[in-house]
Amino acid sequence: MIDATARRQLVRYGVVGVAVNIIGYLAFLGMVAAGLHHQIAATLIFGLAVVASYLVNRNWSFQHKGRVGRSFANYAVLYFAAWLLDVLVLWIFIDLMHYHFAIVQGMAIVGIALLLFLGQRYWVFRTPPSAF
Repeated sequence: MIDATARRQLVRYGVVGVAVNIIGYLAFLGMVAAGLHHQIAATLIFGLAVVASYLVNRNWSFQHKGRVGRSFANYAVLYFAAWLLDVLVLWIFIDLMHYHFAIVQGMAIVGIALLLFLGQRYWVFRTPPSAF
């Protein structure tokens, strides 16, 4: 069962994620429509999303009070791994299997977002165990 803190974090993370991803998805579609390759567009969006979402998730979603340097470094590693996964998914489903880029990226956003929440909750912004 999920506790109240985790539920609150998930809801807040969801609000941040929806806002960042709607803006990012629309920017992705616009960049591709303007002629930019889908993988370059996804890369640019990820870079912007990392900084914006880190600030909001650290301060609002997870209310993290730990060191900024360490949490941002972990956040950057987590998002780099997510970016690699996204580029791999785009390559497989668009370049090899010829699915439409809008559908592939839309579905990738959802799956990757769930993995990112778990990574943030249990690694980047984890609450250290309290001493007895």
